[in-house]
Amino acid sequence: MHKIFNKIVLLSTIVLFMTDLSAEPYSERSQQEDLQAVFDKIRVAKRTVSYEGEISMVIKRERGDRTIKKKITAKPPRDFNEELILTEDEKKRLEEFRKKRTSDMPESRRRRYERMSDRFRRGGNSLNSFANTRVDVDLLQQNYNIIFQTGEEIAGRQTYYISIKPKYEMRFGNEIWIDKETGIVLKRIGYQPQELTKPVFIEEFTKIDYGEIIEHTERRYRRDSSTGDRERHSGRGRGSRFNTREFESIDELPERLKDNIVVPGQLPGGFVLDKLRITREKEHVTIHQIYTDGLIMFSVFQMRGRLPEQLREAVSESRHGQRRQGGRIMLHKKVDNDHFIIVGEALPSLLRSVLDSIPEN
Repeated sequence: MHKIFNKIVLLSTIVLFMTDLSAEPYSERSQQEDLQAVFDKIRVAKRTVSYEGEISMVIKRERGDRTIKKKITAKPPRDFNEELILTEDEKKRLEEFRKKRTSDMPESRRRRYERMSDRFRRGGNSLNSFANTRVDVDLLQQNYNIIFQTGEEIAGRQTYYISIKPKYEMRFGNEIWIDKETGIVLKRIGYQPQELTKPVFIEEFTKIDYGEIIEHTERRYRRDSSTGDRERHSGRGRGSRFNTREFESIDELPERLKDNIVVPGQLPGGFVLDKLRITREKEHVTIHQIYTDGLIMFSVFQMRGRLPEQLREAVSESRHGQRRQGGRIMLHKKVDNDHFIIVGEALPSLLRSVLDSIPEN
């Protein structure tokens, strides 16, 4: 009887051991799916969650840190407002500086500077800009070292913590804290590309009050029944002036477009083609290549012939083919009859290396 009991115990142990081997570990695929869900929630939150709050941003400098405080109001999908919280003395000094800078400027340049100053007074929000990023976790983990866990409480809210440190050069490091319930990024620390232990800034909500949450709808592309291509019209109704077709790779392009497209000769480490979009507007055809390393994205626009008026103005105002607009860098180059414009929230040196690799003929 005792021997039979021992055999039953042994068999039970073997069954339990085999069951444990067949169970999928949480640390890999399940955690990866959770991480992707958090990043997707961040993007959706920007378009659906309304709130009011106050932000403190500490800019780390050799000559001493500078602290900026801002009041922020978000009413999705498009109403987003920021204002610097200034003392009366700071307001006075800012206005004096503005007048001094514009006193000898030509009228056209003065108007541009005042528009820029107005944007500066409204501030800039790295927390909100991070929500613009469409993250591919599979690619992200190939190019960055990731830590994902429960974070500290920020502004009275429970958070997830994600550390993102690059494996390649010319990329910033990040630490972010995300509201578990809403998906709003509550805190972010940015790090120098050359020194991933040295913060550039620390920005976080000190106070946040949530309002209405609206229903989220994705912008969808439809398939062309004859070609299988995904197509999106501009949303301007019947008789629209232009439409956009989207492709996953160059191989999907029609033959007539394959012969005309020019791709960068060399990409920075870890970057791959995400998608292609072909847009037709009147006489203009724009080939839009989108590249990503899982976190950072940049676009290469190829336009033949005369540039649209808005782009001509932007290019003419650029210095040495480079212009900064908001957090984005814009670079321009003309090869024969084609204009190439690169836009992205990346280091200028990274984008410049891509532009320089575009063949001259």
